[in-house]
Amino acid sequence: KVPSTPEHPEEVSYLYGNLLEIAVTASARGRGIGRQLLLACEQRVREAGVFYFRTSVLASNPMAYQMYHTFGMKDHLIEMEKKLA
Repeated sequence: KVPSTPEHPEEVSYLYGNLLEIAVTASARGRGIGRQLLLACEQRVREAGVFYFRTSVLASNPMAYQMYHTFGMKDHLIEMEKKLA
């Protein structure tokens, strides 16, 4: 659940399903397995009565990024990282 705070009133509270990680081995890619996994996860989210489904993807993985877009997901949040020495 995303909380609304006085500092950020534009953030509206709502529930969402969050897919933390999905992986398909290199030898199995291109067969629709990733899409089948996404469909199964989406179904679980729907069965829970939730209307939003999120995941994240590494910036270095354009193939997965494209799969999520083809699945109907839209860009929502950009997460930044800096390696500290």
